[in-house]
This record gives sequence, structure tokens and C-alpha cells, in this order.
Amino acid sequence: MESTSASGGTGTKKVKTGKRFKWSNDMIADLLRLRFTDSDVKHRLEAARTKTQTALAFQYFASVLSQSQGVVITREQV
Repeated sequence: MESTSASGGTGTKKVKTGKRFKWSNDMIADLLRLRFTDSDVKHRLEAARTKTQTALAFQYFASVLSQSQGVVITREQV
């Protein structure tokens, strides 16, 4: 893909396309169950007060979801 920069020059721009994750109804149901009824996940998400705590809570959430589904879910797939 060719693009024009602000200085008027042209260059090539690599477009990186990752594979998005295909969410099934089972995965969505598990996601909602974990968020609203799993006491550990729910507590960590609701108790997070800082950006770091929030990031760690969502990392834990994604880890538990990955384990329950038996699939590794990366940040690029979501």
C-alpha cells in the first residue's frame, strides 16, 4: 500500500492483518458467566481502582476464559 507523508514523499506502508477470533455462542455464554457470576473474576474486576489493577484483572479474566474454553486467546484476536 502506498501512502503520501506530510512532507510530500511517498512510501510503502505494510498493513498487518491478524486473524480475528471467531466467537461462538458457547464462548459468549462463558464470557458472561465469568464476568457476572464467577466470584473471583467479578471481585477482581469490580475492586480494580488503578489502570494497572484493571489491566491485571482483565488479564486474569482472559486467562480464566482461555482455560475454560481450552483455547489461547491473544490480544490481537479479540
